[in-house]
Amino acid sequence: MASDSRFPKRSPSARPVAPRHAHHHHSQSSGGSTSRAGAGGGGGGAAATESVSKAVAQYNIDARLHAVFEQSGASGRSFDYSQSLRAPPTPSSEQQIAAYLSRIQRGGHIQPLGCTLAVADDSSFRLLAFSENAADLLDLSPHHSVPSLD
Repeated sequence: MASDSRFPKRSPSARPVAPRHAHHHHSQSSGGSTSRAGAGGGGGGAAATESVSKAVAQYNIDARLHAVFEQSGASGRSFDYSQSLRAPPTPSSEQQIAAYLSRIQRGGHIQPLGCTLAVADDSSFRLLAFSENAADLLDLSPHHSVPSLD
């Protein structure tokens, strides 16, 4: 799959690679927990701690982007995901994280699947970016064509 340094990388088990949105098009990430401490048996405490740290860091990023998206809608401005990524990272408040998590949770469980596609804001709907896990979740096997962002 094409790698684009403009977008943060995520593991296939994580939620979407920051990609997600392009002008006006908001593709709600369905979340997806990274991994659970103690899952998989025999693991070390360091791996579980790292997994939790990664999840918290990702929730922070996702919550900040969600807040920017919500603010853009309220103000009537279009949401530019690329521009949002260029902004210096600021810690999300607990309130922002709680609001984000309440949106992605259903029945108290984080949805285990989700991928994101960013498309052009015109009639072409050209693919601008996709999450690292898009091919797997969209059931694109090797014989299917996965578009390149080049």
